[in-house]
Amino acid sequence: MWLAPLLVLVVAAATYGAYRYLPSIASAPTATSDALLPKHPAALAVERESAKLFGAPVATPYAVVQRNPDGLSAQVQRASLAKALKADKGKAPGLQGIVAVPVLNTLGIVPGSREHGTTIVTYLYFPGDTAGGTAFADAGRYAQYLGPRLDVVGATGAEGARIEQFDLLSSRLHWTEGATVLLIVLIVGIALRAVLAPILTVLSAGLAFLISQHVLGWIEAHSNLTMPNELQGVAVALMLGIVTDYSVFYFTSAREAFREGMPTREAVRGSTVLNTPIVLTAGAVVSFGVASLMLGTLGFFRSFGPGMAITVATGLLVSVLLVPALLRLLGPAVFWPGLRKGPPPVREWREKVSHLATRKPVAFVLAAVSVAALGLAASGLRGGLPLGLQLVQGLPSSNPVAVSARAAGQGFAPGVIAPTELLLQEPGIEHRRAALDRLEAALERQPHIAGVVGAGDQPVGRRFGGAFAPRGGAARYAIMFDSDPTESPAIRQLERLQRALPSLLRRYGLGEASIGWGGETALGVETVHATDTSLWRVIAVAFAVNFVFLLLFLRSVLAPVYLLLASAAALAATFGLTIYFFTNILHDSGLPYYIPVAFSVLLLSLGSDYNIFVVGRVWKEADWRPLQEAVAAAAPRAGRAITVAGVALALSFAMLAIIPITPFAVMAFAMGVGILLDTFLVRSVLVPALVVVFGEAGRWPRRTPGDGRMDVSAPAAESFQRQIDGRGR
Repeated sequence: MWLAPLLVLVVAAATYGAYRYLPSIASAPTATSDALLPKHPAALAVERESAKLFGAPVATPYAVVQRNPDGLSAQVQRASLAKALKADKGKAPGLQGIVAVPVLNTLGIVPGSREHGTTIVTYLYFPGDTAGGTAFADAGRYAQYLGPRLDVVGATGAEGARIEQFDLLSSRLHWTEGATVLLIVLIVGIALRAVLAPILTVLSAGLAFLISQHVLGWIEAHSNLTMPNELQGVAVALMLGIVTDYSVFYFTSAREAFREGMPTREAVRGSTVLNTPIVLTAGAVVSFGVASLMLGTLGFFRSFGPGMAITVATGLLVSVLLVPALLRLLGPAVFWPGLRKGPPPVREWREKVSHLATRKPVAFVLAAVSVAALGLAASGLRGGLPLGLQLVQGLPSSNPVAVSARAAGQGFAPGVIAPTELLLQEPGIEHRRAALDRLEAALERQPHIAGVVGAGDQPVGRRFGGAFAPRGGAARYAIMFDSDPTESPAIRQLERLQRALPSLLRRYGLGEASIGWGGETALGVETVHATDTSLWRVIAVAFAVNFVFLLLFLRSVLAPVYLLLASAAALAATFGLTIYFFTNILHDSGLPYYIPVAFSVLLLSLGSDYNIFVVGRVWKEADWRPLQEAVAAAAPRAGRAITVAGVALALSFAMLAIIPITPFAVMAFAMGVGILLDTFLVRSVLVPALVVVFGEAGRWPRRTPGDGRMDVSAPAAESFQRQIDGRGR
């Protein structure tokens, strides 16, 4: 209390110092595509081997599409092939080092083509050291080089989709920030009926966000840690949300004390003593919980984890230092004009409902109904998590990259923009033409494969070409799926094909050949496998971290177990509802691969955040009154603060939907629904019911009033709460 003016100056100085002397994460180089992939992916090694053996791999993330639904004229087709040849020879202006390979649906080499004579897809290959942004810009220049008279639609491909997504994120991030700030001001202002309280909340969040972004920028500049682009939007929502949560906790208690007529110093001191242990523990749970993402096998998780942990820790420190200090300096003016003297009116029906809900039979029914509802919502997980990369499909339908990919899919099949490469190596395999032809026919008969280009399409009079390595010992196929090659259906089909291929090879006498898979779909398979591995490892550690903090804070053994089981049920329900919404209602192909891991940890940790606030309040009440009375008194009072905090946090994440790409829509839905489930069902109904059902056994070995050893660990907090509790007066 005495240091309040100094604390305000310390936070202000830290903000200025970070802004003035540390680089911002916004000025750091953006994360490359490699940061999103598993370490040393086998698919990229296969592509490098293919380039070494054949001169170029099959797979490339760059393509240019030409299409005329009424048919491409013979003149357009000849001119397109001539221009591709000219580019290959280095004679195309501004396109040095490029290799262009046009494929026409006139030739019928893709049996699953939906049209004939309407579409050309030109695959572009660049030197290995060409940056993704430079290559995609050159792909656009190649499209301009062909010109509109050749029915050019535009450039597309996986790398182009990644670049377009980042550009959309950057262009809409300020709108997201502004909308989130406005919502928080409205929610906190209406809930507290105050003008200054929401302004101070947003001010605290803004200062914390500025400090965290410059600290992250400094860390990135002085380490090998590369922050993923997706971090920026999530960091905005998370910072505004958690600082609002912690501010609301302080403000709610202080406001109650001011209504009781307490002097400013006593009211603020009581609110600080009551809430700071809860806020510190809750913030530590979230920070250490998301830091567990560092154990993930993908570079994305290893960067996302510490980035989020630093964001949360910064918000926590600023909240603990600045919010009580501002309350001390400004006093009751923080709650003008809605502050009224005297206790708030007590509604008899609420008291009756609270006491009825704390009877064991009623509490048991409430817990059973809540668990049943969560189980029903979680049934969406029965088919597993449909994970994909959400690249082209994640873009708005009007985006040029998406338009070009759709045109290619209409002329051929969706998989044509990124064929999967199957590389077979065995001495003398180039002489096994009949076996390779039969294998190609068998591959084409596999479900959801639109076409296979390989040995069967090699001109008989030529020994070498695209299907056979010039020096022998290797043959390859280009496999095109009938769905987007980077999404869940194609990824699952490739997984099935990978399992079936060894028996197919043995059937056709090619069982000794080594197998390699390349291309975006193969990368997707590896990425999804790495995500599955990360998911269970990270969630196990996150549960352990949350259990330890709950154990230390609540000083009981059983309560952390059932609280974490409640959080797990809410987590399963959240992803079940997310899958239902995006696959059954919106008919999307799946979820972005990083969502389950990253946001499971966030939801679990934020759920424990609210556990600490609710059960912490109940435990302190139960230290001086019977447990059922403690639940009836503390749970509704804590529930009011959690409702405001939870709605603000949920809407903060919901504002991510302003960014018009599918991954952020999934983030917004999953986090928003997850936090609302947690706020209105789990913490408001299920957790109080479980506390009553398990009774004093859930508090063991914590001391209870009945054993003659009153818990005096926080006498100031208890005294403060008794003074502002109507029953304690």
